[in-house]
Amino acid sequence: MKNWHKTTLYALGSLAVLSLIGRVNYIDDLNQITSRQVQQRAAVTQASRPNAKRDLVITRFRWQKNKVGTVAYHWFTINNGSRRHTYLRIPVRFSYYSEAGDEVGRIERVIVKAIKVGETIQVDKVETALPYQHADGADLEIME
Repeated sequence: MKNWHKTTLYALGSLAVLSLIGRVNYIDDLNQITSRQVQQRAAVTQASRPNAKRDLVITRFRWQKNKVGTVAYHWFTINNGSRRHTYLRIPVRFSYYSEAGDEVGRIERVIVKAIKVGETIQVDKVETALPYQHADGADLEIME
């Protein structure tokens, strides 16, 4: 009778332990599912916000200095790759480089021109003062 009693107690104890382990695993799984759902919602929310740097792509860029070397003229084309956002103001940065390739200055501008979803626009003759008279190269980037 004692053997039977011990075996029953061991079996019940084992079942209780397994039940606790199952509950802990279940709670762990719920926490993982919840954290994944929160991450997915955050990613969707992040993607749904306008972000010019992510959505706008410069497809063509050209620049030229005036004869004195104090003014730069820029022409460029931008494509809106967003599926959701239209932009009315486009923040850009012009960077200027020396003949050796060192950056010698930057100028930030906001281009006030509408660009709808999937549209490509051309921006003609944006004029900036050159920060360095002997700038030999220029680059353009979209800012946030």
